[in-house]
Amino acid sequence: MIKTISIFLAGCLVGIAATVIAVFMLGIGLPDQDEILWFNQEGTCITRANLKVFKTLAPDRALVGEEDDQLLDAPIMLLISDDVPNFYDEQIIQVPLGFCAKHVGNFNYKTKDDGFKTVPVVHIKQ
Repeated sequence: MIKTISIFLAGCLVGIAATVIAVFMLGIGLPDQDEILWFNQEGTCITRANLKVFKTLAPDRALVGEEDDQLLDAPIMLLISDDVPNFYDEQIIQVPLGFCAKHVGNFNYKTKDDGFKTVPVVHIKQ
């Protein structure tokens, strides 16, 4: 009887350990967090300054910051644009007079250290 109970408990412990390893170490079963949460209505203007591309994520998507922000005090943003066919690193995006980078959503992505970061999604609009 004791042998049966000890085998059962050992099996439970192995099952729990395998589940913990699969979920937390290998990421199996966790939702993919690389997604955009769109707002129902446009938000406020984040900046009117020209933007500089840090990293291109897709032909129409890039992580940008203000062009003159040397210390990264201003927020990093995800710019989505239909007007610019292909973004490239270090590109300067001119924000026309009367336009601004308008907050239209939030972008969640996984960092190199397996953390998650959220940045505002912007469109250049009046």
